[in-house]
Amino acid sequence: MKPVVVVRHEGPDRIRLAEDVFAESGLRVAYVDLWRDHQLPSPADVAALVFLGGTMGVGDSNEFPFLAAEQDLIREAVRQSIPLLGLCLGAQLLAAATGGKVFRAAHRSIGF
Repeated sequence: MKPVVVVRHEGPDRIRLAEDVFAESGLRVAYVDLWRDHQLPSPADVAALVFLGGTMGVGDSNEFPFLAAEQDLIREAVRQSIPLLGLCLGAQLLAAATGGKVFRAAHRSIGF
């Protein structure tokens, strides 16, 4: 079975509780560490995609070129109706990739 691929921008992020939920549903979780290998999966090889956060922003693709590649992957996943979840930076990427506007908030916000 294809895994739920969790894309990490920095260590040691994990989706601990969700890993258990996925496992109970018969899904395997595989992590992709972009800061190490910059290698994103093919949409054909995933059951779902989860994009985690990072200290960079969606507009920082000059410094972090993999951010543009992630948006390409997100657009293709949306086109193929592959389930997606974006958390923090991942939500910025999802919004930008699908035509939304992403901008810096007036005040820093951490949490849910």
